[in-house]
Amino acid sequence: MNDPDMSPPRDLADGEPSWWLPYAAEFPAWHARAGVNGLCYARRPGTSTPLYVSAADPAELPALIWAIPLPWWMRP
Repeated sequence: MNDPDMSPPRDLADGEPSWWLPYAAEFPAWHARAGVNGLCYARRPGTSTPLYVSAADPAELPALIWAIPLPWWMRP
């Protein structure tokens, strides 16, 4: 079974913005993108209920991700 949380740290070659680099190691299962009107988005692909957060400042995304009530096995 391939658990996305156990994958090795990835680089940002898959088109993610450079501002996600400081957080990519902490949240390897999450993907980020820059949205419209300057918003920053992070999402966790492959979840049956879509998990995503958005903020005006990318530094706010980690706190928003930790605030999502998740089962222990989905925690970063």
